[in-house]
Amino acid sequence: MTSYKLHDGTIGLLAQLLQIALLTGTDIVDHFRTLQMVDDGAGKLVPDPAFREQFEANLQRMLEEASKLADEATEEVEGAS
Repeated sequence: MTSYKLHDGTIGLLAQLLQIALLTGTDIVDHFRTLQMVDDGAGKLVPDPAFREQFEANLQRMLEEASKLADEATEEVEGAS
């Protein structure tokens, strides 16, 4: 049986997934299930490049939506004053 370690980038991605779960109030297990990893050839598991690309796109979209919602909330508060 082959033994693997997690690459630092993978550990960082796991931390990001945990942060997203905490911020959105979703189950971390569901986020971990989406993670796709590949062997880097040196015995370490790294995020699959396609997964990483999709993850970054989803994260960017979520940040843009959060910014939009924050701007709308600010406009509502300012309009009520």
